[in-house]
Amino acid sequence: GMLAVACYLSPDVLWMMPATVVLLTSSSGGHGVAGQNAFGTFHAAWMTMLLGLLLISRALSGSWDFLRAVYLFWAQQNDLRPNLGMWWYFLTQVFPPVRLFLVCAFHVFPHLCLTPLALSLVQTPMLAVALSNSITTLCKPFVAAPDIALSIAFIASQTDRLLLAHTKMLPLALLVFSMAAATTRPILHHWLITHAFNANFYYAATVALSAAQAILILDI
Repeated sequence: GMLAVACYLSPDVLWMMPATVVLLTSSSGGHGVAGQNAFGTFHAAWMTMLLGLLLISRALSGSWDFLRAVYLFWAQQNDLRPNLGMWWYFLTQVFPPVRLFLVCAFHVFPHLCLTPLALSLVQTPMLAVALSNSITTLCKPFVAAPDIALSIAFIASQTDRLLLAHTKMLPLALLVFSMAAATTRPILHHWLITHAFNANFYYAATVALSAAQAILILDI
């Protein structure tokens, strides 16, 4: 039920489905009949509740226009304001006819690895969920500070001593992340308010922030 509400409120949650299925199968005792029954029950309940929420929204709004506004807002290219993601500056520089293709490529293609990732982490399903969430956050066209905070906190909650012992780039990732996170707000202020900096400085900080997240994901 909660997953259906989450998918209804944010379309990015749909990218978490492979890891969620792995988590559900693991918690039900494996890939046998019990796992299949649990998956079937979960899928039916999720689809029923999500469809019910969409029908209620259709009845209240009077049309299906809300689908485009809520679930395809990332492809409409209406908001090119600076954010904490790594695509905003690049998208402002390309020609409008190819912008939609690039937005779809940047946003959709990286998510194709989520299913193989979930299948490779069957023994640690919560880690699969955490990494899937981090990849989804990293590839968003519009990234906010709470998205990054949740991603880092989720990964931190699933790390243990054994996992940390195998990581080699974690100190570098944390250093780059801390420096970039500490400088993005001051740079944005000096760019938009005092005009001492230009967009390149802020974009460099957001790229460093995204690079730190990518290093952390790859290292784990």
